[in-house]
Amino acid sequence: RMPCPLIMISSFQSSQKRAGDLGGTVALLAAANPGIDVVYRHETGRGAYVFDTREIREALGDVPINNPEIAAALEEMVRENIRDLS
Repeated sequence: RMPCPLIMISSFQSSQKRAGDLGGTVALLAAANPGIDVVYRHETGRGAYVFDTREIREALGDVPINNPEIAAALEEMVRENIRDLS
């Protein structure tokens, strides 16, 4: 497979409330751009979570990352992991 362009996003939680739906945004970015590698890192005082489409594609095998069921599951996965670190 040819190397994909890479998008890296980091989020660090401060005492301020974050705005927006990061889980939905990251999952949509990955599903809408299956030819781009997306790495999202969310870090708080409770730990860190990394979403990496390279690892996800490897685990999915032949199932496309933009499959609607996969995209919905990824969105929920990111939301849950962010919530666990809040």
